[in-house]
Amino acid sequence: MKQEEDQALERVERMKGQQKLDLLSRRQEASEESHLFTFSKQYCEVKAQEAIYFKVKMYLEAQACKEEAENLEKAEQEAHAGAVQKKLDAEVEKLEKKQKFVLENVMKRIRRDRDEQLIKRKRESDQLVKRNRNEIGDLLEQ
Repeated sequence: MKQEEDQALERVERMKGQQKLDLLSRRQEASEESHLFTFSKQYCEVKAQEAIYFKVKMYLEAQACKEEAENLEKAEQEAHAGAVQKKLDAEVEKLEKKQKFVLENVMKRIRRDRDEQLIKRKRESDQLVKRNRNEIGDLLEQ
């Protein structure tokens, strides 16, 4: 019984370790995804306008376009990072709920098996006690 419990607890610990690895790999995938995004059409147009102003040597207008493009870029990157983080948080929460559910089911199964084993051992013990009483009674009668 002790060996079976140890095996079950070892299995639970392995599951917990695997779940941690799953979370880490998902976070790493999300961080890689966060670098993949495209700028808006407005940003591209402002950058194109900046290039045009620079070619025709209208440096003040080109500088204004550059600043506007930098502000748009920063805002878009922040919005994208926020969306990626929100998506990641939702996925992590969903994964954690699923993992918690799986662990709870495994622990319930372990408890149920342990209880069944205890009941079986109690029944066997009671039968042995009864058999021993009967044998003692038979010996005393002889």
